[in-house]
Amino acid sequence: MLIQPQDGKTRELLMKVRGVLKQYRGIPFHALLAKLNAVIRGWAYAYRHVVAKERLSYVDEKIYPLVKKWLQREHRSKTWAWIRKRYRGRFKGRIEYGCYYSTTSGPKLIRLFKASDLPIRYHSKIRSDANPYDPGDSDYFEARARKQRMNARRDRRFLNSSSCEKLAA
Repeated sequence: MLIQPQDGKTRELLMKVRGVLKQYRGIPFHALLAKLNAVIRGWAYAYRHVVAKERLSYVDEKIYPLVKKWLQREHRSKTWAWIRKRYRGRFKGRIEYGCYYSTTSGPKLIRLFKASDLPIRYHSKIRSDANPYDPGDSDYFEARARKQRMNARRDRRFLNSSSCEKLAA
């Protein structure tokens, strides 16, 4: 059985992204990226445990033109070449939307989060012969719990990593 995100949930995400783009006109691009990243990252993390790689790529495909349209609306008197030069760049060998913003510690880079970059992490099944009440299997269950804690800690650290989200709040 393959579980996939519902079409309606994908549509809701895209409507929410459109709402964010409409609501936050006139703010700096890095603050907008922080708002968008929070929405996209939260949705992607919610569906990372199911068969969603195709859907995550679809979401990225639909969000990029919306951001392009927002940038063109914000810079009406500028050409697309000027906008592209300022807000798109090659980051780690890939062309993405992003920009630098200044902080007290120096300039920082923020990029538009790509949902398809998030690795799918499937649920690991318990061995069929393992029994939580058997003392002989306690090592297996301890290692399993340790791995789950590490993954949860890594996810929390990743979700809280961007200080720019606090800036845009």
